[in-house]
Amino acid sequence: AAIWATIWAAAADVAVFMCFFEIIRRAGPVFFAQLNYVTVAASVIWAFLIFGDTFTVWVWGAIALMAVGLGFANKGANESMREAASARTSTTDRSQ
Repeated sequence: AAIWATIWAAAADVAVFMCFFEIIRRAGPVFFAQLNYVTVAASVIWAFLIFGDTFTVWVWGAIALMAVGLGFANKGANESMREAASARTSTTDRSQ
């Protein structure tokens, strides 16, 4: 029975890593790296909600700063994606 659990766990790991690489291919490594910040914040929030852990103002302030940083990073990424899309559109229009 233990061997089947190991095989299923390995298959799940393969599927997860395939999804990771697909996310990186589609959205880029910077977007994928931002998941590390979201994971930390979500873990703290779940610990507060489920286990009743208490955190200092410093921890909540750090989470707020991470959210602001993620917002700035995504704003810049969205602007550069729009610029790239408009450049592709103008290049396609000229070639026709």
